[in-house]
Amino acid sequence: QQQQQQQQQRQIYSSMVPSSNRPRVWVVVLGMFGCSPRMQYHTLSLLEHGYSVSVIAQPGSEPIAPLQNNAHLDYRYVAGPPVWAAQLPAVLSLLAKAVWQLAVLLWLMLLALPRPAAILLQNPPAIPTMLVCWLAMLRHRAVWVVDWHNLAYSMMQYRHGKHGWLICLSKGIERVLGRQAQAGFCVTKAMQTFLRAEFGVEAEVLYDRPPDQFHCCSTTEIHDLFGRLQQQLQQDGIGQCLQRQLEAAAGCCRRRRQAQAATLLTMLPAGSNQPVPRPGRPALVVSGTSWTPDEDFDILLKA
Repeated sequence: QQQQQQQQQRQIYSSMVPSSNRPRVWVVVLGMFGCSPRMQYHTLSLLEHGYSVSVIAQPGSEPIAPLQNNAHLDYRYVAGPPVWAAQLPAVLSLLAKAVWQLAVLLWLMLLALPRPAAILLQNPPAIPTMLVCWLAMLRHRAVWVVDWHNLAYSMMQYRHGKHGWLICLSKGIERVLGRQAQAGFCVTKAMQTFLRAEFGVEAEVLYDRPPDQFHCCSTTEIHDLFGRLQQQLQQDGIGQCLQRQLEAAAGCCRRRRQAQAATLLTMLPAGSNQPVPRPGRPALVVSGTSWTPDEDFDILLKA
């Protein structure tokens, strides 16, 4: 399945641009690029497949190490709106932010940046990025590809649900402009079905897959990590459940006369330099998803 997905990804990338020497792709993320692992991995794959990449994003976080100091990669950051825009009423603030971003993106993508062969957009947000990408596609005769992470209008409902007209407007813009893209992919089959039925958009399913630097940690690596985190975990007030586990780890040390030799998950047996899993250790689940009504983390807890 992994090989099949890699082949599918290669086909998508190869269909994005005509064959030439280092064709350029714009990767558009109207958010902090370093906070979007999926778009960073797209960028890395594009570089590995022989493309030059211009990332258009907001500043505020560093990308992964392979995307730093790359001769074929440059960053064009979109400055945030003026401070006063956030002080306006909710709808006016949203409008002011969109107008500001529209002006900056129009200048960058229609005038300032080198001509791309393809544009890869992360959605959401859809406003104003979809409009500008569509105009840039027409101006530069580029291929426009949308990566549907989520739906902009559905996310807007949680903050502006009482303004029904705004949600309808957002959905209409997203539907109409989303159809103008030449290609697209999404994260689940459920979204693929929705896009086809509701938007008339055909998108390939491209599942998130961890890159090679992610691997199962050895017991020694776990022991070293949580040994470094031990003091911080005790000071951060992270909840009664975890505090009980830390106390249990300390009790394990005292019973075995090995002070400071047990962590939240591991312990160092007497007379040994090789850590082992600690009896009674908790299950530790780390998730990159947010905990919002739109991404119901409780489903995992119930499972």
